[in-house]
Amino acid sequence: MRNKHELKEEIDAICLLPRELAELVECKETSYACMTRWLKKQGWPYVLSSSKFPKVSRAFFYAKMIEQSAEGMTTKLEPNFKALKKRAA
Repeated sequence: MRNKHELKEEIDAICLLPRELAELVECKETSYACMTRWLKKQGWPYVLSSSKFPKVSRAFFYAKMIEQSAEGMTTKLEPNFKALKKRAA
């Protein structure tokens, strides 16, 4: 059975820390209500702790950041068809 300290470390590993969430949301680390409003507005899943801190999955955060990065890419990678035509000739 895990003790409280081990459980806290495990949760910290899978959830964003208050400073990380505050940086994402651009609010103070202690402004849980601001964080919660932002998460609701963005449609991000979270679970409130007993202290009302919104726990956000680190895996969801990474997936969302990758998704947003991919949406920002405007160039599509395609094969160089000219090189194939030259080789066939």
